[in-house]
This record gives sequence, structure tokens and C-alpha cells, in this order.
Amino acid sequence: LKIKFDEWDETTRFAGLKRATFNNMTGDPAMAREVIGYSLWRNAGMAVPRANIAQVYVSIGGDSPEYYGMYTNLEAMDSEWIERNYEDDAGDLWEGNDSADFNRQGVSHFELVTGPNDTEALANVRDVVQSHGDDFYTEVNEFVDMDQFLEFWTMSIAIGNRDGYPYNLNDFFLYRDPTEGKMNFTPWGMDETWDTATPAYWYYVNGDLAEQCLYYDDDCPDRFYAMADEAITFYEGSDLPGLAADIFDLTEQAMADDTRKNWAGYAWTTSDVRAYRDLLAYRIEMYPGWLRNKMSLN
Repeated sequence: LKIKFDEWDETTRFAGLKRATFNNMTGDPAMAREVIGYSLWRNAGMAVPRANIAQVYVSIGGDSPEYYGMYTNLEAMDSEWIERNYEDDAGDLWEGNDSADFNRQGVSHFELVTGPNDTEALANVRDVVQSHGDDFYTEVNEFVDMDQFLEFWTMSIAIGNRDGYPYNLNDFFLYRDPTEGKMNFTPWGMDETWDTATPAYWYYVNGDLAEQCLYYDDDCPDRFYAMADEAITFYEGSDLPGLAADIFDLTEQAMADDTRKNWAGYAWTTSDVRAYRDLLAYRIEMYPGWLRNKMSLN
């Protein structure tokens, strides 16, 4: 569900927001993964949308509002978000849709959300990724904040989020910060986090930016592994199991009262969600160890 508070009057705001996005969590049988995942990124000081849990009530035809279900209240990616996260809000915000990448076909899959529509900036990244010289990291860093990209990439691995760049070529945003003239990455749609396949397959990247870093540069892999270790260390120092337990307790009654909860098209019972929450709690506890073992970062 998406609400545009400024649909008829562009000056209208609700709680300082132009828009609201409510995700139905049908891809998350625990009904909590996005809130937990985004919290780790925010605590690490990274620019991501705010997220919490909402109970949505709907009134149809003037009838009394009825409980419609439990949703993730996810901050909309728009100019308000840019203003909150960047000193200079005059840059382009792009959404990476299916097959978005820095190659000839992929650049056409970036959709402008807001900004002056400087398509040349995307083309510059494409060109340097496809035709760089001996120092890939330095050359690309002129157009992409490579430290920020590696932080984005390794934090995605740390929480098992392969449903986004550089694995699935979607579910991410780019903001070109005019201050430095460089692209910054932001995750989106983290309802498939703590994927148990990530520790085993973290190096099977699809995005050209990551592929060039891992396989065609002498220095970039060392930077990647160092940042991966930092991301996992930060995870280990964060009480994610405690946060998950708090969210489960806080939303227990709202989840039980939600008669519309389903996952992958199948109706789920309250017992089903509780069982998956137990499984997710186990994964959150064990994940850093799995990653360190598979990535040889012990």
C-alpha cells in the first residue's frame, strides 16, 4: 500500500512526510525481517530508509475501520529521504529495477525517482566499469564512492540479503551526491534476509561492479575482505537476537489478530509464524559464525 499525502497539494505533509509505504510482508514468514535488517544498517551510520511495524486499518465506503493486517511501515525513497541523509539534496535518485547494472543493457533499467535526470552520470559509471585500466578501484572511485559500495555490499552479505545488487540486479537505489559527484548505494526490499544460501554462495555475484572488483583487480578484493570482516564484527557487537526477541514480543498480538497473513501465496497460521520466528532467531544467532567459516575470516 502506498499513500501520497501530496497527491493533490504538493505542500501537504503528514509527520513531515510526503509519502508512506506499507509492505504486506508476504515474502517474510517471520513478519519482522525488514525492521531487524534495516536497524543494523542504521546503527552502522549508513543511509537507509527507516522502518517499523504498523497495524493497518481500512474503512471502505464510510464503514467503521477494520483491521486489515500487520505491515512494515517503510520510509519512502523520495526527496524527503534525500534531505534527511545528505547535505546536498540536488542530486539524482535512481531505482535499480530488474537487470539494472553498469553495462550497455543494464543502464536502461535505472528509473529516475527525483532529480535533474543526469543520465550522463550513469553512462560514465558504465563506461569506466567496462573499459577500466590496471587500477579498477581508483578509476571507478572517480564516479562511484567505492568505500561506500563495499560497505553496502558487505553489510548485505552480513545479514544474508542476496535479493539485491550485486546478486539479484534489483531492489536497490543510487543517489549521486553532488558534493563529491559520486554514486552511493542504498538497499531496498530486505524481506528475504538471513538467507541460508548466502554463506555458501556469497561470491557468485552478478553485478559487473562487484565482478570486476573480485576477479579483475589486485587491490579491490583485499579491501572487500577487510570490510566484510568489519561488517561481521559490527554485527557481532550488536544485540540483534535481543532486538528480534523484542520485536516478536511487541508484535505477537497484532500478528495473531492478522487474519490475512500469508507467505508465497499460502495462508499461514499463528503457529506457522511463531515457528518461523524461532527459526529466524536461530539464524540470527548463528549467522556471523557461518559467514566467517565460509569466507575464511576466522
